[in-house]
Amino acid sequence: MGANVPITVEELIQTQNEMMHVFMQHLQQQPPPHPPPVHVRDKRGEFTKGRPPVFTNSTDPMETDDVLRAIERQLNIA
Repeated sequence: MGANVPITVEELIQTQNEMMHVFMQHLQQQPPPHPPPVHVRDKRGEFTKGRPPVFTNSTDPMETDDVLRAIERQLNIA
C-alpha cells in the first residue's frame, strides 16, 4: 500500500467536480419518473351509500330545512 499523502484543496475540488459531472451525466440518462397514479374517489357513490333523504314536497319550512341539513351532513361525510 502507498503512503498516506494528504491531498490539496485543489485536488479535492477537482475530484468533487469530476464526481458531480459523472453524477449529472447519470441523471440525464435516466428516464423521467412516472407520476404516481391518481386515486379518484367515487364521491357520488359515497354520498348515496349514506342513504341521504329524498325531498319531494313540503309546506313546512322546518321539514325542508331538516332535509337540507341532512343532505349537507351527508355531503360533508362524502
